[in-house]
Amino acid sequence: MKSKILLILASFAVILASCNKEEVGMQNEGLTTKSFTLNVGDGIQTRGHAELSRYVMEIYEGTTAAGTPAVHKEQATGTFTNVVLKDKQAYTVLFWADYGTPTVSGETPSVSNEYDATDLKAARIVAGKQPNFEAYAGASKFTVGTDDEAAYTQVALTHAVAQVQFKQTEALVSNDNTLVVKYPESYSLNVDGMGTTKIGGEVSHSFIYGNTASGVLGTDYLIASTTTSTVMSISTEMTSGGVITTKESSNIPFRRNWRTTLWSAYSDLYSSTLTVTNDSAWETPDNNVSFGKWTIGSLYPNATNPIGIVFWLDSTDSSYEGGATPKGLKGKIVSLDEADAQWCNDGNIVVGGATSETDGAANTTDVQNSGYSVTTVFPAVAWCVAKNATAPKGIYWYLPAIDEMTTLFKWWTADSNGNNSIIASSGVPLATPFNYNLRYWSSTTDFFLTSLTFLFINPEGIRNESPITLTYRVRAISTF
Repeated sequence: MKSKILLILASFAVILASCNKEEVGMQNEGLTTKSFTLNVGDGIQTRGHAELSRYVMEIYEGTTAAGTPAVHKEQATGTFTNVVLKDKQAYTVLFWADYGTPTVSGETPSVSNEYDATDLKAARIVAGKQPNFEAYAGASKFTVGTDDEAAYTQVALTHAVAQVQFKQTEALVSNDNTLVVKYPESYSLNVDGMGTTKIGGEVSHSFIYGNTASGVLGTDYLIASTTTSTVMSISTEMTSGGVITTKESSNIPFRRNWRTTLWSAYSDLYSSTLTVTNDSAWETPDNNVSFGKWTIGSLYPNATNPIGIVFWLDSTDSSYEGGATPKGLKGKIVSLDEADAQWCNDGNIVVGGATSETDGAANTTDVQNSGYSVTTVFPAVAWCVAKNATAPKGIYWYLPAIDEMTTLFKWWTADSNGNNSIIASSGVPLATPFNYNLRYWSSTTDFFLTSLTFLFINPEGIRNESPITLTYRVRAISTF
């Protein structure tokens, strides 16, 4: 919906600011009055909002807003009177509207105001404030007596801020929930051109959610760039029923006059899905973009409490949009630890199945269903599946197939920092190159009483058939 606010600019010069209409007409030849109508975009009479309560106008002589404005006026209604415009003069007029309290000239702004509009070249969120509502801004540039009055007196105001919504995708265990969001930086907005300037460091906003159902945890407002998105990495801390879950989300786009919605299970430490939508209209979805939480080489689920490291991302899942890089919603991790073990401790046992070269999880299941005790007969598989007793939701550790070992090797050779990340997380680094004693078992059986091993040696790695009773290295992997 739209709302029209009539602004009448009836005088301009500071020395004549107190003159009435009769004085302007009698004493000031070369001056003129104009009526300005502001067309405010959808949202001005927002559902459940009170009416706008503060209108701000700044007028500058010239084609840009520079220096100190000749007039800065705040009031509770949309009609500005007794302002004189000079004929043939170029002007830049900036406008702002929000739900705050107008500041009387010479007095201190109300402590209830969420936005600092004392200088519309650097409008910003008041330090320490968390806006509950949006704000609007616009500008008009014209030369009196030269430009089309019908055009420059129709001023469109749009959202001066970006809207951010945090949506919980899963049910919560408690109706006592608090989400704290930390942004690494903050910005001011120059209404003349809608450019932004970084003005500060970390800002924290919090939201209380008294429900167990999934839904919108909170709605936030930020100053953000107009033509391109302001991209930030944010952190969230969800306290639900006394349990605290912290997550990091990278490269989130925020844009003035757009809404960014972040869908996630904020209460689930091991949920890797974060979907972000950027909407060009606050009511109609558009330009949807999905952002994955993970990249190859990321510690999983985070650097604080890692259980593995991402070595592969799935480019075939529905979140992948054909770009150069998978979105990071699904993939595989390798364990930070490893063991030495036999594939089987009885050289006379033949396992039916476990022949897949691509699906280690299926091979592991075949071994578990072989009819023998996994714990006593198949030490390599037993070590992997034992990790599942303490595995978080969505993680199932298994002995990788030979092709999965090849993929792991390719990551290991391409990422020179991979072992450093494992070591930094108190893990065991993958095998040192050129050490033939450090072969890794795969779950893929080959010929009679043999299984395939993989030797981590440049440039291609080596796969061999090995007697199942030999002892080699074991590493577990899992999908997520």
